[in-house]
Amino acid sequence: MSLRTLLNLFMPIFYIVVGGLLCATDVLSNTIGQYRMGLGVLLLSYGSLRAFLFWRRRNQQDDTEVSDDRP
Repeated sequence: MSLRTLLNLFMPIFYIVVGGLLCATDVLSNTIGQYRMGLGVLLLSYGSLRAFLFWRRRNQQDDTEVSDDRP
């Protein structure tokens, strides 16, 4: 696996974890204030979107590799 693939895999997980922490706990509630829940939902959504796009791109690459081997 290349560094780019590892980052494409790690970053959505990071966004989802941080978004979940912001939504479910009082982490950074003094610093962020009333925008904590909105930022948490935004990070969860963005992380989910990136994970879906990574999954779709990975499956598309696997399908093209299989079809290239066929006559």
